[in-house]
Amino acid sequence: MGSTNKTANVVLSQFVDADKPTWRGDYNVDMGKIDAAIHSQVTSIANANQAGVTAQTLATNAQNTANTAVTNAGVANTNASSAVTTANNAAAAAASVATNLTAGLGLRYTKVESDGRYQTLTAAEAFQSQAASIEDLFTNTLYTATGATISGLTSGPLFVAPFNMALTNLALVEWSAVGVDASDTNYWSAILKILSTDNVTYRTVATKTTKVTGGQAISNRKNWTFDTSAFVNQNVAPGEIVVLTFSPTGTPAAITGPVMVTTGYRPL
Repeated sequence: MGSTNKTANVVLSQFVDADKPTWRGDYNVDMGKIDAAIHSQVTSIANANQAGVTAQTLATNAQNTANTAVTNAGVANTNASSAVTTANNAAAAAASVATNLTAGLGLRYTKVESDGRYQTLTAAEAFQSQAASIEDLFTNTLYTATGATISGLTSGPLFVAPFNMALTNLALVEWSAVGVDASDTNYWSAILKILSTDNVTYRTVATKTTKVTGGQAISNRKNWTFDTSAFVNQNVAPGEIVVLTFSPTGTPAAITGPVMVTTGYRPL
């Protein structure tokens, strides 16, 4: 028969005098209960150990994170200090510039003083409009000798091109005391031409007249230029001849020498 009493916790057998215990009944049952209780404790201890390891890992990670945060905070503090230094330097530089500007105000000129001391834009533009290009070259030709006159159709060479060039301008001066008045009925046409190397073909480059309309009188000892004349076919090849022709319309006054011709050109 089974035990009359049982233990309080694991419920093991507790016998009284009248009980008759059995090995396969009471004993085996009690051993099973003891085994189960011990196994439960072993499992609990193992779980507790694992929990402790996990907790230790978490604590280590937390410590590492805290250490990194401290390092980053130190770097941020250093950067902040550097930024403050940079800002202070910039403020000092700005203050220096302001001081220099304030000091320099006493050196400023009024417009009248500036215009009197320096060249104005208008004056510079006027000078530039009169200045020749640094690439332009010039050659002079005595077209008519002293005392000689041009009274009819006259052509004469100015020069032979030694290299490729472009004609850019032409001007002449009549050195006598006569000159030629402007007239729309009796006038001269001065024609700048290029004679090809075949010695037959001419190309007209530019024309100017002594007409009142669109032309200009030839004043003695004053520059008579082609500045307002349109230049076309102005490129000259080596060996070609630059020619100036005077063609009368009506009966204009004779052009009296000496006549000096200046031809402007640009090498190509």
